[in-house]
Amino acid sequence: MSKEPSGRFRGGSQTRRDRWFGLDQQPDFEAFRRWWHRVGKEESGGRDLESREQTLAEYEAWIKSGRNRVRS
Repeated sequence: MSKEPSGRFRGGSQTRRDRWFGLDQQPDFEAFRRWWHRVGKEESGGRDLESREQTLAEYEAWIKSGRNRVRS
């Protein structure tokens, strides 16, 4: 579990703390979210999505790749 700069643990699950920059309104968001956590994040160096631009770029790349689905 990661710590905040104050040294306190953040509450809630990692999924609830993720920032999606409005992408969670897309109809195929759940499939993208699963793909991102199981495949895309590792391919991008293991870092979280840090900006709206990066999020949209990853989403568009996922769409262009055929909306690869992964097991839940």
